Amino acid sequence: ARFGGQNTFLGMVKKRQFGRAGAQVVICVYFEGQRLATYLNKLVLNSTWEYFNLFGLTPIHREYAALQSMPYLSESLVQEILHPRPALSRALRSTEVRECMQAHSLNQPQAESVVAAMNREHGFTLIQGPPGTGKTKTILGLAGALLSASKRSEPSSKRTAEQANNKLLICAPSNAAVDEIVKRLKSGIRNSSGRTFFPRVVRVGQPDNVSSTVRDTTLEFLTQKAMDAYGSNGTQRDPKISTAQSELLLDIVAQTHAAGKAAGAKDTQRSAHEQQRALRRQLDEANAEIRELDNQMQTVDPSNTAALSELRDNFRKVKGKKRSICQQLDQQRERARDASKTMDETRHAVRMQILQRTDIL
Repeated sequence: ARFGGQNTFLGMVKKRQFGRAGAQVVICVYFEGQRLATYLNKLVLNSTWEYFNLFGLTPIHREYAALQSMPYLSESLVQEILHPRPALSRALRSTEVRECMQAHSLNQPQAESVVAAMNREHGFTLIQGPPGTGKTKTILGLAGALLSASKRSEPSSKRTAEQANNKLLICAPSNAAVDEIVKRLKSGIRNSSGRTFFPRVVRVGQPDNVSSTVRDTTLEFLTQKAMDAYGSNGTQRDPKISTAQSELLLDIVAQTHAAGKAAGAKDTQRSAHEQQRALRRQLDEANAEIRELDNQMQTVDPSNTAALSELRDNFRKVKGKKRSICQQLDQQRERARDASKTMDETRHAVRMQILQRTDIL
């Protein structure tokens, strides 16, 4: 193809490697017929080409993976996707729309979208709008309305396990879009009464792709914070993270059975590592003493049987001491491994507790 008087072709980036001298990019292209001969003569070392990034393939890969997961979905959901039936939307009551506008600070089209989604009993609600029409604000209003409805339907003092697992999952096609929603959620959303509240939010994804402004909401950050709190004064609120996230951590740390188990494992692990360091020093001293005795036995007069016998006795004693130290080292390593296993089990339990106790993922 020719564009702007120049030869052009499509390619797919397969690999990128960055170094001090620059970047190395591997591009996969496909030519056939005459084009293959034409470009083989041009795609040579030290040739210069200009490139333009058209689009990324990650969303397409995700869509393909979602289609491939269809066999693992419930049959009713599969039928909803493959054979959608337009639901008859009932007329929205003007009072509901006005109340939604006031409670969640929305304009009329945004409030109508929220009310229509809340009134739908099954299926999907599609909300479409050009840039700048407030789709993100509508999402925040819908999240506030859904969480308010969930809180009203479950008494806080008697929440069943099934109710406790009810939570919102908010997705977006890019990490930047997810981070923007999380930032707004951290700033607070309104409930059905118009009061601002701060939901518990957990940001799921690769930590390297998460903005630093919402790093305190990631599952990895919260898990590590909870683990660090065990065995220390974990009831103090960390001023560096939001109030909602602090309350979430305090709830997790307040689980005394997990706290005691984790604190004991941390103390055992710390003690085992200290013992290993001390034993390694003793082992080094024993090895140095063995080398010294060995040198002395090599240089002693063979006719001096008394001195040679004494050196051999000392050599056997030091060798026995070394065996004892090695056995103790093995025991301390086993203690450290058991403690590490307990810590891993506790870390997994903490992650599950965080996911169960959050409001929004």
